[in-house]
Amino acid sequence: MNNYPKTTNEDYRYFSDVKDNILYLDPPYENTETGSYNSQIDYQDFYYWAYEMSKNNIVILSSYEVSDDRFECVYEFKTARSTFYGGKSGKRTEKLFMVKS
Repeated sequence: MNNYPKTTNEDYRYFSDVKDNILYLDPPYENTETGSYNSQIDYQDFYYWAYEMSKNNIVILSSYEVSDDRFECVYEFKTARSTFYGGKSGKRTEKLFMVKS
């Protein structure tokens, strides 16, 4: 058995017992037009979970915006281009958010 990091695609609650790790979370983005994809996540519950997980982990959220004021933008990808716009720069900027210190 190796000790390499494992990549997986599970519901975020699957990782509720994780401690002392870095969690990079890339949920469906709020307020975007992605059909029924956004209906698969309750953002209030997700942000509560992410906030609680940040007490024992480093939690990084990728999104255009985060409606929970416990999080703040720590980095913006100002030159990133979305594939949804055919490689053209969209109106939104990809950002990384973390719990406010």
